[in-house]
Amino acid sequence: TRRLAFIKFLIFCNMKRQVVLIGMGVMGKRHKERLLKKGFEIVQELDSYESVASFFQGNENGFLKRKILFIASPANTHFEYVKRGFLKGFDVFIEKPVALNVTEVEELEQLAIQQKRILFPGHSEHYHAGFSVLEKAFNDFKEGKISFFRHNTYSKRGRDVSVALDLMVHDLEMFFALTKSKDYEILFCRVFSDDAIELEICCGAWVGYFSVDRNARTLRREILLEKGLKQEKIFFADCHEFDALEKEHEVFFSKEYDDLKEEMFSAKLAVEIASKMVSA
Repeated sequence: TRRLAFIKFLIFCNMKRQVVLIGMGVMGKRHKERLLKKGFEIVQELDSYESVASFFQGNENGFLKRKILFIASPANTHFEYVKRGFLKGFDVFIEKPVALNVTEVEELEQLAIQQKRILFPGHSEHYHAGFSVLEKAFNDFKEGKISFFRHNTYSKRGRDVSVALDLMVHDLEMFFALTKSKDYEILFCRVFSDDAIELEICCGAWVGYFSVDRNARTLRREILLEKGLKQEKIFFADCHEFDALEKEHEVFFSKEYDDLKEEMFSAKLAVEIASKMVSA
């Protein structure tokens, strides 16, 4: 489990470590900072479609046995870059969303299996200290309603896709990681614009409510659990036990290709529902 994953990570750290990083926006820079801190060599930093195309057309014989690709580029490039990475023999860490629809995700899953490559969806909040607090509360409640509020003030990032694929996928991923069920029913959705959506779904004994807005006047990042008169609020910003991105890297580098299903389950469902909101 976690101890075994950490041992695998330490073994890997004794090897020469090389990474190719695609996308040098906010998340790309965060990944770079932590990878350098752990002693990784960033072999290439690619931040344009032309530079990525040139890289994939080149020869990577200088790499060691394990070739690693981190993708933090705009969401509409994810499917192409992951696919090309697999065909070049890379294990891939891909920021959410894995792709823009579930058909693309399934194609990448199958290709990863065929090529014996790792497909690891970035979901650092799943490895945040706050998720452990949320998971404990979720298990204590056993049933009820869980509401996710993710309201951001305006930013230029993520505008290549709907807010469903930009922000909502994060909370959807956490919800399905908690329920561990793929059976759900959409109770209602209100798509106000590409920037604001409300959604409610039923999954087993739980109702999940999601409110996202990336043009909000004020920031709001809150998770609320309710059962009758009982309520509990979770604020991830209050939990600082460890660096979530470092923890996520640790898990990624300890993975084998056949660990694919474990990491992809909730991320795939998140894309499936988020893409439905885009076409709603």
